[in-house]
This record gives sequence, structure tokens and C-alpha cells, in this order.
Amino acid sequence: ICPNINVVFRSLAVSGTNVFAGGGNEVYFSSDSGINWTITSINAAGPYSEVDVLAVSGDFIIAGIFSGDIFISNNYGKTWIQSNHGLPSSFLCFALTINGNDIFLGTFQHGVWRRSLLDEIKDIPNEFVLFQNYPNPFNSGTVISYSLPLAYNVILIIYNPLGQLVKILEKEFKNSGTYYFNFNASDLPSGIYFYKL
Repeated sequence: ICPNINVVFRSLAVSGTNVFAGGGNEVYFSSDSGINWTITSINAAGPYSEVDVLAVSGDFIIAGIFSGDIFISNNYGKTWIQSNHGLPSSFLCFALTINGNDIFLGTFQHGVWRRSLLDEIKDIPNEFVLFQNYPNPFNSGTVISYSLPLAYNVILIIYNPLGQLVKILEKEFKNSGTYYFNFNASDLPSGIYFYKL
């Protein structure tokens, strides 16, 4: 039996001995046909953030959140990346399935959407990367980008050559994914700066 019997389970997905159950904003995972379970949370925002539908294909599991967000995991639900590319900005998710390389999503008052699973999974980072800023050198602004393979508390900091803190650009929890920060340095004196994630 799944460990939390006080949760309303709205979705199930099975692939071989792997069983996934969506309850609340969590996905319960068992790799041994339901004998042992682990739990992961999906950080969906809003009052209707329940996992409403699940679909599985190989190593990938897709969770549709009732309030209209789609999350994809490539590691059996340990980490999730939000993936709403091409979807309407506001919809309710009611049905989800995978057929071959296509994801089909049934919505309330927005029809059925088809998206390529391959397009979605290519956006999932598999390592922490802090990229070179662009442009470099720059006058007043540059873009700093980074990738997170896991949901993480992120702090993006600017230092001067003496190692002194100049600015904290970001300090917040982020889901896995690739992020871009537009750093405006117009209020700083000209010089060399370093950034750290």
C-alpha cells in the first residue's frame, strides 16, 4: 500500500515494475510493483497545484497539474522541470498520454494539444552549469545563464577582484531548468567583476 492513505490520489501510471501515483502536489514512486515507495514534491504554484494526470515513457514521467502546468522528470520523479512551451497561458489539465514520441494533453476549453516528447526532454539539463556571460566585455548590461539538473536554492552573486561582495542578483528556490539573468551594471564603476552560482 502507498504510505500516505490521507492523500487523494488522482492519477496512476505504470511501466513494468515502476508505479507512479499522483496525490496532492506529490508523486509517489515504487520500483518494485508497489512494495516500497519514495515521495517527491512538485513545486507548482497556485491554489490548484494537485497532480491531476501522469504518463510514463521509458525513463521519463510527465505530470499534468490541475491548474495547467506540465512537469517532466527524466529520473523517475526525483527532480522535475516545468515545461509549458507552446501551451495556453491559462488552462485546466484533465487528460495526458504518450504515444510514441508525442504527448497528448486534454484540457478544459482549450482542446487537445500534441507536443513532441523529444522537444520537451532536450530541455532537461543533466548537470549544474554556469555559462560564460554574453556579451563580454560589456558596457552596462550582460546576460548570465545557468542550468540546474535539480530543484535547488540558488544564490547568484557578483564579486569584485578583491573578493568583496558587490551584489546578490538572485536568492531563491528554482526548479530544474536553464535560467537567464539580465545583469544591469550601469550603477557600478567600470572594472572587472566575477560571478558565482
